Amino acid sequence: MLLEYKLLQSSTRLIRYLVKYVDLLLGTLHFYY
Repeated sequence: MLLEYKLLQSSTRLIRYLVKYVDLLLGTLHFYY
């Protein structure tokens, strides 16, 4: 139960990080092109 919660929390953090990175990447591409 606790392990699943930690896994869910870490995966959510990873997804949030990926979304932020992709958003930044798209913003940079839009800025240059």
